[in-house]
Amino acid sequence: MSNEQISLDALTGLNNRGRFVKYINSAARNLKCGKRLYLFMMDIDDFKNINDTYGHNTGDEALIKTSEILKKFFSLKHSFISRYGGDEFAVVISLNDDTQADRVIKEMDKFVESYNENITSGYNLSLSIGYSYTQGKDFDLEKLIAEADENMYKEKRIHKRI
Repeated sequence: MSNEQISLDALTGLNNRGRFVKYINSAARNLKCGKRLYLFMMDIDDFKNINDTYGHNTGDEALIKTSEILKKFFSLKHSFISRYGGDEFAVVISLNDDTQADRVIKEMDKFVESYNENITSGYNLSLSIGYSYTQGKDFDLEKLIAEADENMYKEKRIHKRI
């Protein structure tokens, strides 16, 4: 088995969780003074419903489509994309501030909406996205993930109310 096979998610072809951990630890250690490294955690809204309604093959297709959307959206940005687990994805990117991070989320939402306009599956994809950042000093990966996850679940609760 090659190193690439070991570090890629078999279904989506994205980096896997192990490669994500190695990448973010290295990126945080090598972060230039004054820069921020952002972690975006995101998952597919109502993924269980997609699986239950349309079957697990369609659920797999939703994961693959989501990975394709992420690859296209982040293709021009210097970022690291991974499947964190299940229907959850992680993106690591260096940005200047929260204003830029909020803009990424708004642009991502519009990108997914435009994708939905051009598909004919019985469901629409939408993502709940939360983020956190580190400036490298006192880097704590567990804390960074927990904060991004917490913010993602806040968004998920907002989406469910709509």
